[in-house]
Amino acid sequence: MGIDRRRLIALSALTGATSITALATPAMGAPLSTLGVDATQLGVRAGGGADQTRMLQSAIDQTAVSRVPLVLGPGEYRLGEIKLPTGAQLVGVRGATRLVFTGGAAPISAMSCGPSWNRSGSAMKAGRRSRDRHCC
Repeated sequence: MGIDRRRLIALSALTGATSITALATPAMGAPLSTLGVDATQLGVRAGGGADQTRMLQSAIDQTAVSRVPLVLGPGEYRLGEIKLPTGAQLVGVRGATRLVFTGGAAPISAMSCGPSWNRSGSAMKAGRRSRDRHCC
């Protein structure tokens, strides 16, 4: 049994319809808790215009002790000066998590810095986006 043009078109239409249906359903992202500790569980809230410096610093200190990443969900987090202790790891959603610097000596400073510390793929607003920088 050979494949003629009609069967090829019918087969293409059936397989194409299936893939279009599959593409039409949005993919669900992994829950933030699979990446580390969700910052909202420790009282950090995005948006609303409230300064989150104290809550964020407390959450960073708590997760740094156990060397577990602190996950910041999408939104703007207004903060002053934040200190990253040894073991601190911050994870955000690329293009959606924004740290808005409201003032102080420096937005983020590392208390101790090893060769593996760097900041990339994140955005910080202090009038404009800062460029990626490496510690040490």
